[in-house]
Amino acid sequence: MTELYDVLKERKGIPSGDFIAAMWGKGEKPEVIDTYDGGLPALLEDSAEGVLRSYRIYGNNMLGGIGEPTSSPEPQGYKIPMKYAVPVPTEYESGSIGSDGEDEEPGSQDGYILRTHGMIPLTETSYQIFAMQDRYANSRINLVAYFYDDEGTYIGRYPESGSESSPLSITVSDPDIAYMRLTAALIYSPLIYPLTPEDITASFLMPPAVTVPLYIGTSRLKSDEYTDYAEQKIYRLVDDVLTPSDPPVPLSQLPTLQGATVYYADGRFLPVRAVMEYRRE
Repeated sequence: MTELYDVLKERKGIPSGDFIAAMWGKGEKPEVIDTYDGGLPALLEDSAEGVLRSYRIYGNNMLGGIGEPTSSPEPQGYKIPMKYAVPVPTEYESGSIGSDGEDEEPGSQDGYILRTHGMIPLTETSYQIFAMQDRYANSRINLVAYFYDDEGTYIGRYPESGSESSPLSITVSDPDIAYMRLTAALIYSPLIYPLTPEDITASFLMPPAVTVPLYIGTSRLKSDEYTDYAEQKIYRLVDDVLTPSDPPVPLSQLPTLQGATVYYADGRFLPVRAVMEYRRE
């Protein structure tokens, strides 16, 4: 006989060994759906492994819209290269990054410092690292990478002095380098952009980031225009009226990762808005 205790165990994900209890427990577990509506990068907290149930990715009016040229054998026209990855845990403090060496001594670049929690083990030889924020499109983010051996002893940094704008491309050629720590500064004018760490969403995005191209046809996407995955349509302004059209190939699924997922888009400019419906843990 199936016991209530076994059903409750199955609801919590604990195997009971009772087939009927497993069906009842999983069948009665409510599905929690959440919606993200904001800029990119998009951080989906407590996401469950799977795919986005639906999404809309909007364009941008800067220089005629967003979209990177495709190349053969891709469909002719433009694409939005969407990236997704697990966000690297970070912490904030007020300060600056400047001079040489491991320690960030006060410099002339005022802003908010974003650091990784601890050191990141390196498993690849090359990295392209993005630091992302979703509040001020005209703010600049500068990056520094610090390198350590397998005992945690500081070896050096890239760049050797100062900092470089995101994205930061790194090739690890020294075999003694085992770990990396990242520091980013959101550079801004306090008079124009008064902010605190709570004002922005920011994160590092690095391998194993995966790129999923969204093919949008023969013209770039403007601010009020968008891709609609659920409808498999691209909405464009025709005589000031949003009009649906078919994408050159079906719009791709965008995966979600267990725990948290962060999304970004390669290109000269970011989409002004993303609306994503996903399943929470």
